[in-house]
Amino acid sequence: MIPIDLLADEAKAIAVAVSRGTPKKGASSEARIRSLVTWQRHWDASSKGRWTHLLIPTVTDAADHICTGLGMSMNPFAWSAAAAQSKTQNISCLNASGSITSDKGWQT
Repeated sequence: MIPIDLLADEAKAIAVAVSRGTPKKGASSEARIRSLVTWQRHWDASSKGRWTHLLIPTVTDAADHICTGLGMSMNPFAWSAAAAQSKTQNISCLNASGSITSDKGWQT
């Protein structure tokens, strides 16, 4: 998920562009691209999360996943802990290609 400060800047940029006559769809697309570029620059420059950066070097890799079940994120440690606590609950992740990866690692 895009950081809240970048989403706020994105919303402001969209409002300004629309007020100047730019179609909302075009303004939204441009603003989202700018947000992703800014987020990537911050991600690359940060001194925090370097191990995670090795696993997920680009923010779009993380943003392309929609995960469901127990409110899980892309954190594999959270998946393991949740799976250990609740064997009956299905934890899955729908990735950008449309395949579903379960907490067991298989794809459909």
